[in-house]
Amino acid sequence: MFLRVTIEAFSAQGPTRAAFEQAAKDSRLSRSRVTVHDGGIAAAVSYFRENPSPQVLIVEEAGGDAELMTALGSLAEVVEPGVKVIVVGAFNDIGLYRTLVGQGVSEYLVAPPAPEQVVETILGIYRDPAAVPRGRIVAFFGARGGVGASSVAHNVAWLLAQTFKEPTILADLDFSFGSADLAYNVEVKQPASDIVAQSDRLDDVLFDKCLVPSGDNLKVLANTGNLNAAAPPSTEALEKILDLARGAAGFIVLDLPHVWAEWTQAAMEIADDLVIVAQPDLTGLRECKNIFAALTARRGAKPTRLLLNKTGETKKTELSAKDFMEAANIHTVMTLPYAPEVFGNALNNGQMIGEVAKTHAVTESLRKIAAQVSGRDVKAAKPAGMLNVLGWLRSAKKDDKKDGTKVAKPKAAG
Repeated sequence: MFLRVTIEAFSAQGPTRAAFEQAAKDSRLSRSRVTVHDGGIAAAVSYFRENPSPQVLIVEEAGGDAELMTALGSLAEVVEPGVKVIVVGAFNDIGLYRTLVGQGVSEYLVAPPAPEQVVETILGIYRDPAAVPRGRIVAFFGARGGVGASSVAHNVAWLLAQTFKEPTILADLDFSFGSADLAYNVEVKQPASDIVAQSDRLDDVLFDKCLVPSGDNLKVLANTGNLNAAAPPSTEALEKILDLARGAAGFIVLDLPHVWAEWTQAAMEIADDLVIVAQPDLTGLRECKNIFAALTARRGAKPTRLLLNKTGETKKTELSAKDFMEAANIHTVMTLPYAPEVFGNALNNGQMIGEVAKTHAVTESLRKIAAQVSGRDVKAAKPAGMLNVLGWLRSAKKDDKKDGTKVAKPKAAG
């Protein structure tokens, strides 16, 4: 079993850190991002005040039961709900084990754990295939050509990778005119159109070969501007591609072409979050009204958002966000200011907006868009009372089956 999750481990003692570091080298975690820190739970509390939560958190507390429970209470205030938590403690105490498991901790290990034990514990949390994390798909679709949907998709993908430090894929599905290779300044050896042409024998190995790394945590599925690229994918081929992508990354951003076809509609229906990009003019208003009407029933409760791009370009004649909300029967609209020089410089340099204009207003707007489509929860408020110290963790162990009969012990060395 090869697992793709983000793991943050905080050791309080040298032997435990060594075990964490050795576990991180295990081939079964080769697709996971494992980061080891010093300082135990106290360091974790400080770290997660400023950084996003991982999918798996391993923390060590060298003190007694009271110190452990107090420290976990502080941790609960800064870590998002749903995190799988493994606690490493000093005592082989069945009562403490039962208390922690009852409060939502996934597992308790006695310090120092063996590296194999750490790996097996992480894998055990995801033994049920249904519990294995699946990537979140975010699709961008232009209400008409030239509204900047591709540029927004490229930048949001980069920001998701940078912000959450999770594997992210930007899939450019415009097989003939896609520009992701230019936007990221990458050389494409196997274009996305190859996946479509070989969908009958597509597997995770072939899929991975078509992905081009672009900086930390981001890979690009791009094209080469071949006008004679493969025919558009069937719905079945598209579903297979997206299923493989969900297993390979935490975020999958789809840059969809401006084509109203069965496969693009299927992609928009499958996406966990969909952003329709338009300009604030009369044509955009009409297209958005039609698109939202067509997609409402197909997408159900999943968010379908509207982004008005290039606002401020024609201040005197452009339509307002209120006009679009009334026409499309929606309650909120995102906006992105008109900034041609910023986007032009970034494209010419093969960089993202966040790299060339870190403090520009358009960068801040893009960050807000990325935050909204990420689907990540706001950090939990401080729990009330000892019984709820770890109540926010319970969702992380919906199907965990614990018999509470013994504490996991470290394996003997050698």
